[in-house]
Amino acid sequence: MAVDIMTLAPGATIRRKGDGVLLLVTGNPRDGMWLHVRPVEKPAAEEELCFVEEIAEVVRTGTTAES
Repeated sequence: MAVDIMTLAPGATIRRKGDGVLLLVTGNPRDGMWLHVRPVEKPAAEEELCFVEEIAEVVRTGTTAES
């Protein structure tokens, strides 16, 4: 299943393939390839990048994306 990450805004929650970890989207450079994320279970964790192919599903879309 392809995920269109262009519309995902900070606050969205995604599930990562492989380990099933839930990730909170903290930023979206809107390049169609990467999201800035943090694990939901570890809000103090360092922000990391998540590649579009690592996303298993969008759990919650978050706030409305800005233009």
